[in-house]
Amino acid sequence: MALRYSFETSNVRQTLNRSKKSDLAVIDSEGLPKSVIQAAVSRGVFIYDYLNVGALEKGRSGYKSVGNLRIAKYEGWDGEYWVDVTHPAWKNFILAQTREKKDKGAIGIFMVFIMIQVNGQFNMIVVAR
Repeated sequence: MALRYSFETSNVRQTLNRSKKSDLAVIDSEGLPKSVIQAAVSRGVFIYDYLNVGALEKGRSGYKSVGNLRIAKYEGWDGEYWVDVTHPAWKNFILAQTREKKDKGAIGIFMVFIMIQVNGQFNMIVVAR
């Protein structure tokens, strides 16, 4: 069993094509057709799909529906913003994203980073699982 990571859209297909039976591939499936993931799953590849549950990039699907929840720029990442993770619309968005990834064939979600604001200070909580 090999563990493979690929979060760059241009490399995800190659990572999945190189993955073999019982490999675990942690990918970002944004923009990737279900058929590509299903082909890897049919070869016995286990897939975890990336989901940032605390920030949103302008180029991501769904940005228009929850972009109003931005609370601060994500330093070092152009076009990415921390969001209000307590807002019901964000929770619904994350649930919908999770269902979409599961429907594509992911057996798990690789979640990262939540930023919370306490007394005007931002604090990062790492929730990578």
